[in-house]
Amino acid sequence: MPLDFQRAEVGARQLAELERLEPPSVPALPAAAPSAVAQLADLLERAERPVIVGGRGAAGAVPEIRRLAELTGALLTTSAVGRGLFHDDPWHLDVMGGFSTDGAAELISGADVLVAFGAALNRWTTRDGTFLRNPTVAQVDDTPAAFGFHYPVDLEVLGDSALTAKAVADLLEERGTARRVGYRTDDVAEKVAASLNWSDQEFDDRSEPVDPAQPGSGRIDPRALTNAIDALVPMDRVVVPDGGNFNAYPAMHLRVPDNRGYCLPLAFQSIGLALASAVGSAVATPGRVVVAGIGDGGFMMSLVELDTAVRLSLPLVVVVYDDNAYSAEVHHFVHETDRLETVVFPDTDLAAIARGFGCEGIVVRSVEDLEPLRDWLEGRRPAPSSSTPRSRSSRPGCSRTASPSTSESSADRPPGDGDLAAPALPRTAGGYTASEPEGDVVGLTVRATSSPRAGSSSTEIRWVGRATLMAAMGCGPVTKKGAAAARISGLRSPRFRA
Repeated sequence: MPLDFQRAEVGARQLAELERLEPPSVPALPAAAPSAVAQLADLLERAERPVIVGGRGAAGAVPEIRRLAELTGALLTTSAVGRGLFHDDPWHLDVMGGFSTDGAAELISGADVLVAFGAALNRWTTRDGTFLRNPTVAQVDDTPAAFGFHYPVDLEVLGDSALTAKAVADLLEERGTARRVGYRTDDVAEKVAASLNWSDQEFDDRSEPVDPAQPGSGRIDPRALTNAIDALVPMDRVVVPDGGNFNAYPAMHLRVPDNRGYCLPLAFQSIGLALASAVGSAVATPGRVVVAGIGDGGFMMSLVELDTAVRLSLPLVVVVYDDNAYSAEVHHFVHETDRLETVVFPDTDLAAIARGFGCEGIVVRSVEDLEPLRDWLEGRRPAPSSSTPRSRSSRPGCSRTASPSTSESSADRPPGDGDLAAPALPRTAGGYTASEPEGDVVGLTVRATSSPRAGSSSTEIRWVGRATLMAAMGCGPVTKKGAAAARISGLRSPRFRA
């Protein structure tokens, strides 16, 4: 928009016209046709093993759907974006689709009637359509184009989810239909309880132990890591998984308290959206701890969002599943070529980069490395003490500086061996104003067992502050001399040229 247009004054006649305008009336919610309501009631009345799935379009219809499920003996589940809708119902199976546990998937596959309220029934929710092969499928939606968009269905019901569920339940009661057992038997109840949480499912822990004689050794199984974080973080949380090969670990193994506790930013299968979405979730849900699960590739695409998180002092835990690659692409291309240079990258000290923004950064190679996270959660300290990358550790309670620039004063000197904490900058250093960090953010970088590359290199980070962003990536510090002149000194990597 041109600047002169932005600066233009609105005339009195235009203002008078604006004042006469009335907001548009909200359209009435579409009620399903009586014939469609009767068809859906007939279908559920005959069902022996009904399952109801709620999507994002069912967010305003939870009480009505639960009432209908109770009348018909239906089990409840959700699409991925609807996760948490039925969190406090004893008959819910959590997510339907690729995120389902084996037990939940078995129960969903055994349904003879499947009713979707406000769910698209896409390939992920239906496991490429396999969940739709056996049951009679009914789809309730307020948008005609939604019907059969991904897979054909047997019954289309055009209407609002809440109004439709209420109308069907009312009709069943008017008919005098007795409350049915349906799928809600004692045996199924036991299976529902045992299958609900991924953290309760057995798995082969493939963690590699830390060898004190081998710096950089040790890998933690991402399932063990995520289960441990799930047990530490209070349930008053928001879970934000990113896209990528690692996606299932935070998306499945971290429980959610309700539908507002789950944000799934996977539009168009993009990666790198979780960090910004986590910042937004933290602002939108004050009082909750936000847990973002993100891969190392997606993190490096979006790590500048940490600056916003620190400035706003957001209660944010960032879990970086680090395997030095775009691993989804590794799996896609490994059978076609041995030239994977564009999808794998050198080992990068992501925890050091996070500390440069003012976060606390720790590397997790075993469950014991999570103790700093426990301290942070219990005390909510802006800068908890923690283990630092590789074999060195910082002093508990050391001060860290947060400069508004990536440069450091020429008066600042790297600390000595064994001391990773730089001395606090003076209030004005080389023309820049420095301040103590106020961030309430913990960053974790995880060395996973699924690394496509053998071996790893070690990067030694010897100062803390904004310059760490450059140091961790292989550059030397930018030193400031005077208020106007700067020079680049000591490039540490041939990958960078000045």
